[in-house]
Amino acid sequence: MPELRLTLSYIRQRRNHFIHLGSSLTQTLTNLIQNQGSALNRYWRPTIRELDFTSTTVTYFGERESIDLLMLLRIVIQRLDRHLASQLPPGGVIELVTSQLFASQPSRINADVLSNRVRKISFVLKRDFGYTAPLSDIENAAQRIGIRV
Repeated sequence: MPELRLTLSYIRQRRNHFIHLGSSLTQTLTNLIQNQGSALNRYWRPTIRELDFTSTTVTYFGERESIDLLMLLRIVIQRLDRHLASQLPPGGVIELVTSQLFASQPSRINADVLSNRVRKISFVLKRDFGYTAPLSDIENAAQRIGIRV
C-alpha cells in the first residue's frame, strides 16, 4: 500500500503549494515527483487520464486533471477504509452500523422490519467496509438494537 500513501502525500504537497502560493516547489514535492512520479503514473495508468505525477507544473489544475485528483482521493479513501475495516472485529462493525442506522429511531420489529433492516445493514457493510457478514450475525444485531417494546 505504499502507492496509496505516496499518492496522498503528492496530493497534500501539491495542495499546499497551490494554497500557499509557493514560488518554487518544496524539496518534498520535488523528491516525490523525481523519485516516485513514474511509479505512480504506472500504478494509476488505468485510472487517470491527464494527471502526470512527473510534471513540475503543479500550480495550474485543468478540469480533467482536477477530476483525476478527486477520483484518486475517492479510490484511496475507499481502499484505506476497506483495509482498516479488515482490521476491526466483525461483530463490532456490525454493531456500529446497526447502531448508526437504527438506535436513534427505535421501532417495533416484525418479520418485514427485520428483513428490511438486514438488507440495509448488509448493504452498508458491503458499501462502506467491503464486508459480507454472516446473515445470523446481522439478524442478531437487527433484533437487538433500536427496538421499541
